[in-house]
Amino acid sequence: MLFKKTFICLSILLLLASAETLPGLDYIKSGYDGTKLLNDQLGQSKYPIFDLGPQNGESDFTVNGKTYKVPIMVQATQVSLRKESQCEGIFYSFSDFQKKYSESISFSAGLGIENFSISLGINHELDQFHQEITQNNKAVSVSQSYWAQYSLTTAPAFLMPLNPMFKQSLDALNRMAKEPTTDTQQTIYNQVINSFGTHYVTSAIMGGAAKIYTTLDQNYLKTVDIEQTKTQIGINFSYNVFQFKFGFNSTDLAQKLDENFKKNSNDIIIFSPEVDHISDPKAWSTWESTVPEKPQPVNTTVSYISDLAYEFPEVQAHLRKTIEFYLRNGRLPSIAEIQSFQVALQEPTQFIPGADIVGCGYDATSLSDKRCIFDLEGENYQWSNPNDPTIEFNVPEMLFVMNKPESITLNGTTIFSTFNDFVKETFWETREDSHGFLGFGGKHKRTQYHEYYEKIYQNYQKLALNLRQITWYTLKVPTFPKPPLNKIFEQSIKMLPTEFNEQNSQFFNQFIEAFGTHVVIEGDFGGLVYAEDWFESCLLNMHDEIWIREEISKRYDPFGCFRKDSTKQTDVKQISVEFKQNSEFHALLLGGTDSIPLSDWDKWVPSVKYNPKALNRKLVPLTNFVPNGPQKDALSAAILAIRQQAASEQESYISYLQQIAPPPKPICSLQQAKIPSFLEK
Repeated sequence: MLFKKTFICLSILLLLASAETLPGLDYIKSGYDGTKLLNDQLGQSKYPIFDLGPQNGESDFTVNGKTYKVPIMVQATQVSLRKESQCEGIFYSFSDFQKKYSESISFSAGLGIENFSISLGINHELDQFHQEITQNNKAVSVSQSYWAQYSLTTAPAFLMPLNPMFKQSLDALNRMAKEPTTDTQQTIYNQVINSFGTHYVTSAIMGGAAKIYTTLDQNYLKTVDIEQTKTQIGINFSYNVFQFKFGFNSTDLAQKLDENFKKNSNDIIIFSPEVDHISDPKAWSTWESTVPEKPQPVNTTVSYISDLAYEFPEVQAHLRKTIEFYLRNGRLPSIAEIQSFQVALQEPTQFIPGADIVGCGYDATSLSDKRCIFDLEGENYQWSNPNDPTIEFNVPEMLFVMNKPESITLNGTTIFSTFNDFVKETFWETREDSHGFLGFGGKHKRTQYHEYYEKIYQNYQKLALNLRQITWYTLKVPTFPKPPLNKIFEQSIKMLPTEFNEQNSQFFNQFIEAFGTHVVIEGDFGGLVYAEDWFESCLLNMHDEIWIREEISKRYDPFGCFRKDSTKQTDVKQISVEFKQNSEFHALLLGGTDSIPLSDWDKWVPSVKYNPKALNRKLVPLTNFVPNGPQKDALSAAILAIRQQAASEQESYISYLQQIAPPPKPICSLQQAKIPSFLEK
């Protein structure tokens, strides 16, 4: 009998020991070193910060056919998002490339990545690109296939159970070096950072990424049209994907590659999870089958570990200063260095968020921000948040701020049938532009809304959008007198030809690539609750818009985020099976602490004032700020030509999507639903 009980106990222990850990949990619980700028295992090589043991409770989470136990303090959510992007930009300087390289890692507060001293000796990938750009005179372009499978989000920091060793370390700092004055005491802070890193992970999106970095000779780039080069980069990306997917080359794509482009470019291919594309002729297919088995972090949000020392304010403040010294200098400080660094940190006040958007160029065709055109070197004035005077920002003299503390706007559910309607009625407004929204978003491959085209025009879907906007302030450019232009913009105008024609178009293209087609003269800044629901168009042939809106409200009313009274409804009816099976949704929080789940949006609102984001942009033509003369007339003609070309490309792409569109879903055929009129030729 005793043997039987012992055998059962051993069996249970072996079963528990063999249970698989959900990929990503090790990453969530471990410390992160910001100087490495890595998302992989080397980036999480620090001691655990959180205790994610089963003692606090667990829930089941099923992904890729497997069910895992997930700690109750971590929320696991299915994402299932896959997209490809070709030529996300060409980067000529290492600082610009480093910003792009680090996009997958969000630092929720503290120093920006531009202030980091990255350890190139550890991050060998970044070191390789550093050599290519700084020593070999190369520019780098990025194309990628991104595959997100699920997300992991921690509870607020004050609820997270700390690993005993990390907790003991904080206790030791408070007991032995609360306000350090000697190198011995400073060494204790340095040891904590050495062991646990600079940050802890608040959220991670798990999946995979296949990136193709194309290096291009910068002298070659000076002799070619930049748009044609970007097209070649896109073809090159498709060529590589085809080759590594099927194990042989595409003759059709190979013929489209320009010989000069091939001679002056080289590819660096990086798979995550790692795949050996040198020896594996079907590396892309191998990667696609490996991602579900071994998902890796593809997006991460991190915060200073000093945030976790909230019980010890003196320790928290000094630990943060030590972290920021380490991030800026790439080494840990002595007590003398940290004391002088402390004084230096008190002097500057950062520019108000939005100073790099309002007063800057904007490319309407790709819906992207461009270089600023006004002189920011004049005097600044200080602005403090009216509801929290401790939050202060420097404001350039050429901008002024309008206080709108916690101004809240709800738009209700708006249904869009075309991409152009979405652009005209959401985040953009044009003024003094006789061409209206001509060409807006026309360069579909370069906009972040590329997939909207496919959903609307190829997949027969409509977009229902819900927004809740929390505005903290408005930034404006005064229209009179006009603020002074910066030297780079003035010099660039003077170098433009006095006439625009096909032979000199590359000069204008390069100018517009840098400064855009418009100028942002006003914008609201704060936070946004953004929810998009995509549903089959034919549902509107079976039901009316009232029914659609009612079904969508059932999805969000339990959170209260789109209700005027903000109350969370507990008696909401279930979404109908018909709508659930024929719709998909995506929701996010923009601004503030974006790692908070939608269900806790009300807890997110107070964080918006610490990290406000652009909520909209009011635009005027760029030429409004160009001095009168032949260059202005030539630039106006060039911008109009580019916008017309973008509109033509948009029309052709929509027509192409309609031609390759698959048959409607069975539910639409069963109900004899016709194709919506906006999809008919």
